[in-house]
Amino acid sequence: MFSFTIKSALYGSLAARWNGIPIIVTITGLGATFIKENWVSRIVDRLYKLALPHAFRVIFQNSDDRSLFLERGYTTLANSEVVLGSGVNTQHFVPTSLPEPLGEHSVFLLIARLLRDKGITEFVEAAQIVKKRYPKARFALLGATGSGNPAEISKAELQHWIEKQYIEYWGTSKDVRNEIKEATWVVLPSYREGLPRTLLEAASMARPLIASNTPGCREVVMDGENGFLCEVKNSASLAEAMFKACKLHPEQAQSYGRYSRYLAETRFSDVTIMLHYSAVLDRVKSVQAKK
Repeated sequence: MFSFTIKSALYGSLAARWNGIPIIVTITGLGATFIKENWVSRIVDRLYKLALPHAFRVIFQNSDDRSLFLERGYTTLANSEVVLGSGVNTQHFVPTSLPEPLGEHSVFLLIARLLRDKGITEFVEAAQIVKKRYPKARFALLGATGSGNPAEISKAELQHWIEKQYIEYWGTSKDVRNEIKEATWVVLPSYREGLPRTLLEAASMARPLIASNTPGCREVVMDGENGFLCEVKNSASLAEAMFKACKLHPEQAQSYGRYSRYLAETRFSDVTIMLHYSAVLDRVKSVQAKK
């Protein structure tokens, strides 16, 4: 039995325990529960301590999440491991050339649900800072609204940003490859991630990246190699990373994009990730066969 996301990990682990079924739990990210300390996080803490020790294997998408769970006693070193994400289809998300001109004409694209935890506010504030020096640079948001999440950006606030021409809003997309093609840089100043799929897809399409130096993001962005890292919740730091991007020679930007593609192929491809999961499943079968 496999489970993904918080609810399935908790409820699935408990159900598997009560029914004597081995379960492999994947922690895809910690979400707002671990960003803010409140009564919900305290309940989740107790449930994790009750459920996860009985899982056959607990898989994390980054080493920071694993370390946190070990520290809190949710799982053990021997019973857990890190697998870098859910994989990206590198045959579907193929490399495309960066749009020209580059430099001060760069297009910075943030792909995410419009939640404050994704660093949306910092992105807009950084856009305002950068536009003062590079007025031809463009900043675009791509993502859904109307989720009802308490951290959601209101439609009024979004409309204000659009009217002030701080950013462009590209709505939602059925095929995000079209929007990634239009971007010079893909940006994610999130507060915390598991292993962000948007960065993986952009990397697979040979895009240089900018992201916050936080769990999940720093697994994909190698500072100074395929992009830049910035401080979390810091719009000035994000703007500084964007300044660096605008100053890069076109050949350097293209080199960053090629390294992103290399990482996607060698570390994050769905084929590579599937091999990891297959190995874990084989261990489950071996243990069950001995019973």
